[in-house]
Amino acid sequence: MRIAELGTPFAEKTVVALGFFDSIHIGHRDIIAKTIGKARDNGCQSVLFTFSNNPAEFFGSSNKLIYTFEERCDIIAELGMDVAAFARFDENFRDISPLEFMRLLLSLNPVCLVCGFDYSFGKGAEGKPETLRDFFLPQSIGVEIVEEIKDGFGKIGTTRIKGLLSEGKAEQAAVLLGEAYRMEGVVMHGYGVGNSRLGFPTANLSVPKEKHPLKSGVYAGRAKVDDNVFRAIINMGCRPTFDDDEIKAEAFLLDFDGNLYGKKITLFFDSFLRETKKFDNAECLKAQLEADRKEALRRIK
Repeated sequence: MRIAELGTPFAEKTVVALGFFDSIHIGHRDIIAKTIGKARDNGCQSVLFTFSNNPAEFFGSSNKLIYTFEERCDIIAELGMDVAAFARFDENFRDISPLEFMRLLLSLNPVCLVCGFDYSFGKGAEGKPETLRDFFLPQSIGVEIVEEIKDGFGKIGTTRIKGLLSEGKAEQAAVLLGEAYRMEGVVMHGYGVGNSRLGFPTANLSVPKEKHPLKSGVYAGRAKVDDNVFRAIINMGCRPTFDDDEIKAEAFLLDFDGNLYGKKITLFFDSFLRETKKFDNAECLKAQLEADRKEALRRIK
């Protein structure tokens, strides 16, 4: 998948998905699937527009993201999108009018735009889906508005998913996300405790500060390294047994034997196993990790 900044002229015709796509939940995936399908039907490139940073920062909000820009790009590439077009949200973009934004979209050479029913854009969020239709339809550029997706509990949305992640309800969040919640990063050196004292070598990832916090605890999950996927136990948070209060993701890959340092790894959090706990000593923790391993193998087939 290609990544291009908004404003870069496109020679090829495109169908463009509009939105922030901060969690790429099943509602977002519906928009993405319709965009890809329409692009294929018209012999066009499929393009998704998003922001490379968090717009909430410019409105004094403490809201964090479920997925970083890099994680979102990887997910939409897996879903089959051809191009991710991005803009950085800053003071200038905050003050852009709906008309100026729509003129910028023309650089993508669209034959059709696809957005959700509640999409808004431009200064003060004044632009709405009908604004797009009023501007683009006279230019023979289509606008498809995708209706809201609900379940028995209401709207499928990022706020609801954040609540589930904060409570460690990984399986319920996965239903709304369309896949298990993930975290990506490059494996960094830890303190060597897992390997030298516990017999459980681990891969350590720092948690990007812009990510919404997942509940601390131990999870059964999977780790993707290159094109291979391994079952894993993942500790999210600190390590009180060793008086380490740094928040990070620490994964033990159950089926892997090798060196991961410096490699990009994607962790999938499938199921919450237990709360974080301070053990009396390393041997007690080692016994618990063995129990965690057996339970993770039972849950993750």
